[in-house]
Amino acid sequence: MTAFDCGLERLRRLTRMAVVGAATVVVLSTTHLLAWERDIPGDGEARSVAVTQVGDIIAAGQLFSSDPLHPGGIGVVKFSGSTGATLWQRILPGDTRKLALDSRDNVVVAAFDFGRFTVIKLGGKNGTVRWRNRRRRGAPFAIATDSRGNVAVAGSLGSVEAYTPGAAWVVLKLSAIDGRERWHRIIRGGVGAQNTGFDTALSVAVDAVGDVVAGGFTVLVPGDSSILQMTIMKLAGRDGHQIWRRDIPAEAPGASSLANAVRIDPAGDVIVAGSTGVTLQENAGVVVKLAKSTGQELWRRLIGSGGDIAVDRDGAVIVAGGLTQAGTSNIDLAAFKLSGDDGRELWRFSIDGTRHIEDLAEAVALDSAGNPVVAGFVQNLTTGPDLIALKLDAASGTEMSRWMIATGQADIAWAVATDSAGHAIVGGSTAHDIDSFFTVATFP
Repeated sequence: MTAFDCGLERLRRLTRMAVVGAATVVVLSTTHLLAWERDIPGDGEARSVAVTQVGDIIAAGQLFSSDPLHPGGIGVVKFSGSTGATLWQRILPGDTRKLALDSRDNVVVAAFDFGRFTVIKLGGKNGTVRWRNRRRRGAPFAIATDSRGNVAVAGSLGSVEAYTPGAAWVVLKLSAIDGRERWHRIIRGGVGAQNTGFDTALSVAVDAVGDVVAGGFTVLVPGDSSILQMTIMKLAGRDGHQIWRRDIPAEAPGASSLANAVRIDPAGDVIVAGSTGVTLQENAGVVVKLAKSTGQELWRRLIGSGGDIAVDRDGAVIVAGGLTQAGTSNIDLAAFKLSGDDGRELWRFSIDGTRHIEDLAEAVALDSAGNPVVAGFVQNLTTGPDLIALKLDAASGTEMSRWMIATGQADIAWAVATDSAGHAIVGGSTAHDIDSFFTVATFP
């Protein structure tokens, strides 16, 4: 099996911890606990993963080629779901942010291509580039598709780098057929000839009727980028007109807030996760539920720090992130489940690595039974940071399974998905001497 086909395969001893009643049993085994793992060299990382309708896996992230004339940077790889064999691989210039699949399992990628806001569509069968849409200076951070395959993209325009003065919030809708723009919506917080805005859309979702919801941040005071507010906007899928906009300042006056994830619940209401300043020096995670028709706030919950969210079939919200230990600056990897009705906490789960510094959940997905799979990293004394994936019981938050990849250097999970059989698919990076590998692994 060639390096092009599958990257570098490695055998590892993995630790799987299964919780049985009140006892914890540690089982050491080889790769029979790991369905498969593929590591592709090239100073890369898999930042986004998705599962096709037939169970194959698409991963996108940063990946470089050894060809000096075509060094790449954008890596998109399709793997067989059952064996992990590479079905196709594409390396393109730029830097990948996120991917999404349309209803035919074609791939759309949000990318940063030498300072330009770029969206690329690849054919799902062979990875052929169908179209590219390159904008002026800027960067996309999130991407989604509607039922017809049209693409919604959220990010910032007008600055060489996002998060810098001059950035304007933008949401675009592009045609599924040729990538042409159908509409766009911009928020520009700057004033005067020198735009000093600091506005960026970080997340996007499409609801059942094709309307688009985006979340991120805008400046609280036009022209002043020192204080940011969480901004969520719902736009009509047909023409992009604003249905509603909700700005949520930080809890503490003078502090900042932002939204980094938006999801649509089964009733069509909007769930937002982000960060809010509870003092001028301290931030907390925040989850907000907004009414689908008006954007009216239905409830708000401050809880740990939230990096990603998922919504189950009953509308309950699972938050993946971190939890600061009382009286310390140490952060534990954490997951929380909140009631969709009123935001009350139903359960919480946390892990503290043996170094007792910073552990974090970066992503969460639900299996077909509604059990959350949380992925991220823990920092241990002899091996950490270690890539970790955990399956938790939906009803109680009890740990059902734990899988780790520990090379003794820096191993991190950035993304997670699940297939119809309940397998966890993790995308991230694993360390090999001075190089990091684009890593995708599946766990039973």
